[in-house]
This record gives sequence, C-alpha cells and structure tokens, in this order.
Amino acid sequence: MNYTVIHDPTSENIGVLIEAAREVQPELETVIRLAFEAGIKTSIARHLGPEDVVGEQIAFQHPLSLGPTWRVLPESLLGYLQKLPKDRERFCPTLHAMTTWHFANAWRDVCQHAGFRVPMLSLIWPYEDTHKSTIKWERAMSYLEKVAAEWLTEVELEQLRANAKAWTFMGSKTGNRRRRLTRAQILAAHKANGTGLAA
Repeated sequence: MNYTVIHDPTSENIGVLIEAAREVQPELETVIRLAFEAGIKTSIARHLGPEDVVGEQIAFQHPLSLGPTWRVLPESLLGYLQKLPKDRERFCPTLHAMTTWHFANAWRDVCQHAGFRVPMLSLIWPYEDTHKSTIKWERAMSYLEKVAAEWLTEVELEQLRANAKAWTFMGSKTGNRRRRLTRAQILAAHKANGTGLAA
C-alpha cells in the first residue's frame, strides 16, 4: 500500500484518519481531534489530561507563551473529552509515555492504514487559519496573566480573568482616537478664532 502522497488536513481526510486511529491506536483519535478542532499541536495534545479542562476551556503550555494558554473548546470536542475516562492523569497515557520516535511511528502506522499521509504538523493549520485574531489574544492574555500572578491576589486575578472574557467582544478604540482632537489642535483652533484659550 502506497501512503507516501501527502494530503491536506481536510474534514474528509481527518474523518478517515480517525477511523484508522480507532483500529490502530485509539488514543490517537483524541490527539487528532485536539489538533484539528482546537489547534493544539500533537506534541502537546498527547500530554493533556482531564485536569487541564476547566469548564468549557482547556489549558496548555504553548512554546511561544510564557504562561498557560486558555482555549475555548468546540462543543463537540468538549463533549468527546468529557466522555473519556476521568480516573487517569492523561487522556492518552500510552502516547504520553512514548518517546518522540515511537510517537512518530504510531502516526506513520495510522497513515499507512488510512492509505495516505498527512503531516502531523499540518493538523492545526485549518484552525490557525480561521482563528488568527483569537490566538493572538490568547497569547497576550497568557503573558499578562503571568505578570498579574506576580502582583495580584488570587481574588483580583479571578476578577481580571472574568473581565478579560468580556473584553474579547469589545472593538478597537482606534477609530475613536482618530476622531479626537489633540490638545495642540484645540489650541490652534481657538487662537485662529481669537478666543485666546489658555494653554
């Protein structure tokens, strides 16, 4: 069977890979879904567990973030994770214990069973392409939360987190700033009119 052709991570291909994973290495279904539906790299997803899920969000450590990144999970993925066993530390204990080499081989076996190859790294690309602004906000909040944790009490930090959720729905103030006159412009207008407004 030839599986060397590289395919794109389309919904159809992901569905085939999930079916293959269920037969070859069932834990890889969780990794695939976390990557494709939530944009979490496979190298990170295989180490996550039930304790990382809080409400409708999941926390993980992104390599480009100073602190934990909190990401809202799609309803379908959240429901899937909630059905996994909660009596173990990781969602994928077998994959968690694997070396990088063995993990790559497990993915190769799934692709071979599916009959085509999709690079693991590309699984997150569809999510990243459609959530660019959200990802930037998450990374900014990760940095701010790390700084805030050093200066705020736990109560103040919880209030900050609660407010931050509302801030995501607020638009930029750039337009308002552009419509405002600077102090120099106001003074110049009054001088031109001879009103002599004090500086």
